[in-house]
Amino acid sequence: MVRFTTLIFISIFISMVSCSKEEIELNQQSNIESHTSDIENEILYLVNEYRMSKGLISLEFDAETYDFALAHNAYMISEGNISHDNFKQRSSKLAVNVGAGYVSENIGKNFVTAQALVGAWKESHSHQKNMVGDFTHFAVSATSDSNGILYFTNLFFK
Repeated sequence: MVRFTTLIFISIFISMVSCSKEEIELNQQSNIESHTSDIENEILYLVNEYRMSKGLISLEFDAETYDFALAHNAYMISEGNISHDNFKQRSSKLAVNVGAGYVSENIGKNFVTAQALVGAWKESHSHQKNMVGDFTHFAVSATSDSNGILYFTNLFFK
């Protein structure tokens, strides 16, 4: 009888704390939205939509990588220029912090819509190659300078 009662208790406990796939997806979406703006969410969506149209897996948002993208935008704004400066340092830190074995990045400036930015990346061989690369995670930051010009950093890793 004690075994039966224990099994019932365990079953009830598991049913109370388990999550459905939909709940997990909603939690992941909530995690993304708590860190990102509307244009960033749209870029993430468009990149994943493009990947899936090519038969590839969708990428998972990573909040720590978002912080690296945000920091790189701040750097580019301070320089007044887009660049891949300090990429090796970003890549090395991501390797240590999130276990990234391979990192790549796309950057952009002065696009006003997510569609325009992702469209330009699709037309650029190196940017398109990053979007369809063998990655599992990503993050994008869109940051405006004091004149309202947007700077973008999209980091990918596996």
